[in-house]
Amino acid sequence: MNDITAKAEDSHLECLRLKHQTSVDWGWSRLMNIIQGSPSKLHDRMSRQQMLLSQSIGRVDYKDISKHSQGMMRGINACVKYAVDNGFEKLSPSIWSCRRGNKDIILVENDEELSRAVQIAEKDNVLYFTVNELLNLIPDDAFEVKTKFTDVFGGETTVGKAEF
Repeated sequence: MNDITAKAEDSHLECLRLKHQTSVDWGWSRLMNIIQGSPSKLHDRMSRQQMLLSQSIGRVDYKDISKHSQGMMRGINACVKYAVDNGFEKLSPSIWSCRRGNKDIILVENDEELSRAVQIAEKDNVLYFTVNELLNLIPDDAFEVKTKFTDVFGGETTVGKAEF
């Protein structure tokens, strides 16, 4: 592996880590909604940067992968700065945000977090669930299957939250 390839891989990995952490902290679709109205057209610039990075990865152009990964990281940091400067806050550790189809889904740990989640979302195209509501939607036999998998895989569990 040459230096250009190694630098590109390091830059892209750093970019992916920053995007993941930003998704955990802010909710990616939520952050993109926050920057939608920025006077500097931050949303358009981020969309273009994501497109340029994707294209460079598709071409396997290591110089451009490195360049556009760095650009993405600057863009992500600018998005977070815009959100903070405009009074928005990170998600509570008890609130998870993701997108499914054309809907934003917000999952809260308990009823107390529900009103905060509604205030955070600030839009109508959102579905809210408490963990308890979601668990009640799962058929009982699914828990039996989960128990069998847990026995087979030695009790390994997923820790943390991520946006899908």
